[in-house]
Amino acid sequence: MIGVTNLCSALYFLCRGDVAGKVFHVKDRDVSLKSLVVSLRSAMGRDPRIFGVPPSLIRMGLRGIGQGALAAQLVEDLVVDDSGLRNEGWMPGITNDLEEMAYETYS
Repeated sequence: MIGVTNLCSALYFLCRGDVAGKVFHVKDRDVSLKSLVVSLRSAMGRDPRIFGVPPSLIRMGLRGIGQGALAAQLVEDLVVDDSGLRNEGWMPGITNDLEEMAYETYS
């Protein structure tokens, strides 16, 4: 998960570096699905309407309809390992780039 400002920064960094043939993952920071929904709904001027459901209940329900693999995507945090790019020396310049994009889009 990355905002456009940090994506451009990472691309610029890679264009100037000696990284030919390497593959990198990039992110602003780790994001939970809950925080992403809250940020987007807040940017749209809406109440987050977040309510707690036990992860075990979600897993059980999805398994019951043959979608057990989907449970991890809904229950777990959205995590990307960007250590390769950070080890090359790049760091995101804006920690809340996703939220800023949401507010710019919906305001």
